Amino acid sequence: QLFDYPHKLVQVGQPIAPLIAHNLNKGWIDGDLIEQADKRIAHMRSGRVHNYERRIPNGRHLRISGNPMPGGGYVTTFIDITKDKIREKQLLNANDNLESRVKSRTQALEKMAADLDEARLEAEGANISKTRFLAAASHDLLQPLNAARLFLGALKEETEPKNSHRQDLIAKTEKAVQSADELLKGLLDISRLDHGKVTANPVTLPLGPLLEDLVDEATPMAKRAGLEIVLVPTQLSVRADAGFLQSILRNFISNARRYTVKGRILIGARRRGDQARIEIWDTGPGIAKDKLPGLFKEFERLNDVDNIGIRGAGLGLSIARRLADIIGGQIEVKSWPGLGSVFALSCPLARADRVSFPIKTSLRETISHRPLNLRVLCVDDEAIILQGMQSLLEGWGCDVLLAQSPDDLQDIADYGDIDVVIADYDLKHKQTGLDVIGTVRQHLKQADNAILISAKSTRQEVWFQDETAHFLKKPVDPQAIKDFLLQCQARLLN
Repeated sequence: QLFDYPHKLVQVGQPIAPLIAHNLNKGWIDGDLIEQADKRIAHMRSGRVHNYERRIPNGRHLRISGNPMPGGGYVTTFIDITKDKIREKQLLNANDNLESRVKSRTQALEKMAADLDEARLEAEGANISKTRFLAAASHDLLQPLNAARLFLGALKEETEPKNSHRQDLIAKTEKAVQSADELLKGLLDISRLDHGKVTANPVTLPLGPLLEDLVDEATPMAKRAGLEIVLVPTQLSVRADAGFLQSILRNFISNARRYTVKGRILIGARRRGDQARIEIWDTGPGIAKDKLPGLFKEFERLNDVDNIGIRGAGLGLSIARRLADIIGGQIEVKSWPGLGSVFALSCPLARADRVSFPIKTSLRETISHRPLNLRVLCVDDEAIILQGMQSLLEGWGCDVLLAQSPDDLQDIADYGDIDVVIADYDLKHKQTGLDVIGTVRQHLKQADNAILISAKSTRQEVWFQDETAHFLKKPVDPQAIKDFLLQCQARLLN
């Protein structure tokens, strides 16, 4: 049946040759039939083993095996493997289809990856452009704001205290300028962080002097709001970037001061294993539990204005969180609505005997209303800034010298000794405020009586060499200038 043999052909005693000839005549193999038949008979007579597969004309697949018998003779077995071949073909087809699908999917993924890469490059380019725009626009806007604050300071000095309406208008204008100042400072910080080139410079810092400096800085505004700041002494030292750590803690203290209506602010540090946990407690309104998750989002504001009417930018806590990530710190917040909040920053502890970056404590003096009687040199390439500075300083009784370019400094010796120099950091003509301070320092009666003003966030972003000059950030608070001038006056009198 398998080979379609005629019934009479398959008989006992029939030689094998006619059977082979029948199969060959059915078209099993091309070529000379006699030669192919002799070849197969020779295999059997020699007793050689053979195994092979063949597809016969009716479409069936056979596995053919030939083996000699032990006592003579030869046995050939024919196994129908058609179903196996069909399954094999199906598997091969499935494999080919799978490879085709994988190839197609791979091409689609490669195209998607290329599209994503192109989109990422476009987004990075747009982000860089946005960052550059923010930095440039914020810096340029700080200039007129700085001038505005100086003119407002001068106007406040000239306005009679009894003219309450005018004083109120000045105060409201100053608050508006200060709100814009907060937004621009936040935008500048965000642009620096987005640029991706902000790196930490960790040093060993004693927390005691650092916290004292921040408390001295915040105390005048806290007293004005009727608040008390309590600092718990500490001997702990941490390993962190000085500027970034100060920025984070300054933000926490500022928020506690600004949003606490009555009570006090408590500042201290605890040891927690190999970490120092710096905590700022307040008796403010507290924060609802459902508001805590979004507290560190950009432009997130829980209150429109603070306790003196200044509108926050909603960027401070977002910047603090990003700075904490850069220095390897961890921020935690707990709050009890109606009772107050605590903001905490954990930093790695450091050995106190390895202090490598001294923190100078600010020495704030009681504001005096007597004339300052100081000869002050002001250097800035913006004429409007110089005009504002002149109006402010002359209102305090200072003798003011103005310089807008290096040429103006060449004849400085003709003016005699100078009591104080105030210089902007970013000057034209390839000069900086540091160059100016270095040039005129020989004419200063006291070498420390120098102020450097910059739009940059911290002293560390500007320079490390000159620790004696006082650093103020734009827009400058006129009261900060007066505080420093009073210190200069005290040094000169001593």
